[in-house]
Amino acid sequence: MNRLSGRILLLLALILAIVPAYAVNASQVLDRAASSLAKSRGVTADYTLVSGNSRQAGSIKSKGKKFVITAGGVTTWYDGHTQWNLNSDSGEVTVSAPTMQELATGNPYLLVTSYKTHYSIKPLKSKIPGTYAIQLLPKSAQNPVRQAVIYIRSADYMPCRLDVTPRKGPATSVMITSIKKGVSLADSDFVFPKSRYPKAEVIDLR
Repeated sequence: MNRLSGRILLLLALILAIVPAYAVNASQVLDRAASSLAKSRGVTADYTLVSGNSRQAGSIKSKGKKFVITAGGVTTWYDGHTQWNLNSDSGEVTVSAPTMQELATGNPYLLVTSYKTHYSIKPLKSKIPGTYAIQLLPKSAQNPVRQAVIYIRSADYMPCRLDVTPRKGPATSVMITSIKKGVSLADSDFVFPKSRYPKAEVIDLR
């Protein structure tokens, strides 16, 4: 999994159509999605990431700003301050303190809850029945994403797909295949479990 794919999984966490007849605009859709995520407490989901000819299955656990993402032999923990990336092949764990913008580049749940800070939005006609589609355009030229389109289910305002066009490299799609809300998740779930990986080499990049 390359660095950009990792960032897109962290835009993970959190995924949004012509404005419907009752006049819900793009900002209202994203705000309702953010509210739905906040009220749901813990969220778990399985997804498929497609980039070029590569296709990977993965999973995510999310609670507020905290998350755990597993995909392509890499597991990422984020406790709201510190991020740990474990490469199962090399046994290395990199530790960093990413910005919210860097995190939202790969976690669609964080993208939903932090869009006002980093993106301008525009409603699009959705190609997925039963969803709103919203285009996000970065406010900063330093953002590695050129544009993103996030799809939100109209039934429950849950993100279901994220299409990302980077400034360099192939486009990437993150498709949520299953999702559960209201899951009980402990804060310790989002911290790297050192006792499970006693031989891991830790590289601190903070």
